[in-house]
Amino acid sequence: MNERIKKLFVCVHENKVIAFETNLKAFHTLFIAIEPEASSYAWLRRHFIKEKTIVVHHNGKDYTLQQLV
Repeated sequence: MNERIKKLFVCVHENKVIAFETNLKAFHTLFIAIEPEASSYAWLRRHFIKEKTIVVHHNGKDYTLQQLV
């Protein structure tokens, strides 16, 4: 793996990766494009400090957000 990558964030929906990014702010921007009613960047940042995996529910859909590295 590329040694310059410090973090990798992924969004999984229905067992498929639908978004990934190495920067949390860019990841949040991608996720907002997929799910406009998603939580704020600050909320996401606070939860990733505590947990490596977050399950969120929006509009009847379940998304698993993970920090892999």
